[in-house]
Amino acid sequence: MTLNLSKKKVMKKRCGIYKIVSPNNRVYIGSSIDLEARYKFYKNGHAKKQVLLFRSFEKYGFENHSFEVLCECQPEERLFKEREFGDLYKSSSDFGGLNLVLPKNEDKPAIYSKEIRQKFSNIAKNRKYKPETLIKFSEARKNKYKNGDHPMAKVILNTQVGIFYSCIKEAADALGLKRTALSMKLIGKNKNNTPLIYA
Repeated sequence: MTLNLSKKKVMKKRCGIYKIVSPNNRVYIGSSIDLEARYKFYKNGHAKKQVLLFRSFEKYGFENHSFEVLCECQPEERLFKEREFGDLYKSSSDFGGLNLVLPKNEDKPAIYSKEIRQKFSNIAKNRKYKPETLIKFSEARKNKYKNGDHPMAKVILNTQVGIFYSCIKEAADALGLKRTALSMKLIGKNKNNTPLIYA
């Protein structure tokens, strides 16, 4: 069911996913726990946080955009379904749509448009950190996978004594070697004069 945004009474209070299409066929996918309230919100000019959608309303007029309810769903399902429809209609601005962000779900990370990524990058470049904060960041990186739980960690076997190590760092520490030196030995770049092999 396609609805023109200029109509007054559109729908009863319900949760779901909606699609807005501009006159030049750019798509915006959104979700709301109250679709009628969201419609009125946009109609009253409160779309400034959705920058591309707001610009489209300004350029073509609110009344010249179509509004379609794609599906109704439970509130806890709405972000998952919003992402599904966002992918289906390629509503990300990187694909010519009007969404600056597509929400993450269980299987997929959030998608941020080039414009948003650039904004994050500029903020990060200009941010000043205290020396103690930088030390904390460094320690956090060192300790993140200290127990060998890195997703890319390979198990190493000491063939002499039958001990398994959960990662190369653990094995290198046990033999008093540098991690990089041991890595070169295990992948065959240097002669392996240790009893260690990838399990």
